[in-house]
Amino acid sequence: MDLETIEIAHQLTLIEDVLFRKIKTNEFAGCAWNKKDNKQLATNITKSITWFNKVSRWVKLEILTEPTIKRRGKKLQKLLKVV
Repeated sequence: MDLETIEIAHQLTLIEDVLFRKIKTNEFAGCAWNKKDNKQLATNITKSITWFNKVSRWVKLEILTEPTIKRRGKKLQKLLKVV
């Protein structure tokens, strides 16, 4: 892995660690993140889900904005190394 790949993985891990540590056990009660008032009942789970969705969109854009299939494949390989 190159330094950039390691650094991306490191930064993502640091952000996700902060988000994960903030989740309280009561946020899991009754699947609170699926309720209408999920931002009040499961604030930190909701934030974690939002972060996951943002990262997923970023990964998708990184791959799909490459102009050729070959470059998309290389970008996919690099991103798989991150995870």
